[in-house]
Amino acid sequence: MTRPRVLVLGAGGRVGTLLRAAWDRRGAELVVQSRRNLGPGTLALAPEVAGAAALATALTAQRPDLVVCLWGAVPGAQEADFTRNTRLAELAFRASAQAGIARFVALSTGAVYGPKDSHAFCEDDTLAGTSPYARSKIAMERRLRDLATADAPALTTLRLANLFGADQLAVAMRNARTETPLKLDQFPDGTGPRRSYASGRLLAALFQALADADPTRLPPVLNVADSAAGVDMAAVLDAMQAAGHPVAWQWTPAPPTALHAHLLDTRTLFQTFPALQQVRCHDAGALVRQTPFAAETTR
Repeated sequence: MTRPRVLVLGAGGRVGTLLRAAWDRRGAELVVQSRRNLGPGTLALAPEVAGAAALATALTAQRPDLVVCLWGAVPGAQEADFTRNTRLAELAFRASAQAGIARFVALSTGAVYGPKDSHAFCEDDTLAGTSPYARSKIAMERRLRDLATADAPALTTLRLANLFGADQLAVAMRNARTETPLKLDQFPDGTGPRRSYASGRLLAALFQALADADPTRLPPVLNVADSAAGVDMAAVLDAMQAAGHPVAWQWTPAPPTALHAHLLDTRTLFQTFPALQQVRCHDAGALVRQTPFAAETTR
């Protein structure tokens, strides 16, 4: 039986690095694109230089069952041009349509729901993100939705929670020896910020499941997190310490504007793909233990 094939555009960044490390090679075949050589079989091209026609030719040659677009600007990058998030996603989607790809995944963010401290956000909640990054992802989602006609690939947009290993705590881990202590808001109940987290293992398993799913039955939007209950960031830092990856940090009183909890409802994810229950992390310790990238960041 032929294994499904997943082609990841932008596999050289933080998300792509975690994804490659967590990939179950017994499942779908992974093909990666990057500007730099990531090993044998790397599809090497610069998207904005190559253009949609050249990308479509490359996709036709690779014949993937699923194209995953990780391209775009991320928070924290110097002079980030967030307009690239829509431009690059559109380029990838048009090329995938031209190549006759059946399924296409675009990576969005849970930040599109906005800075509200309320219930766990569902996929049909109003998008009210206010940061430049969140607004750029809202614009990207809307543009791709406009392009998703009947003869285009089946489009699924993933609103990703904090991805452990690619978030601010991982940055602090990498810079543990050089930076001042990380400051963490402490709220009146003594806890830190509670956030939905996703593991690289869950994301990799989701892509493999999407590649093998009926494209006519894929949900257009999915929240992606290991647990709707979220994780206290202080507990994540404690788990990192216990695992031998300490980060110097200290409490600071949470200002009135601080967001205590930002959570994603994951019912649609696990109802659509129940097998993902077997790979998700239920607590901070599991998040840290399952992340191969964590071991690399302090070297």
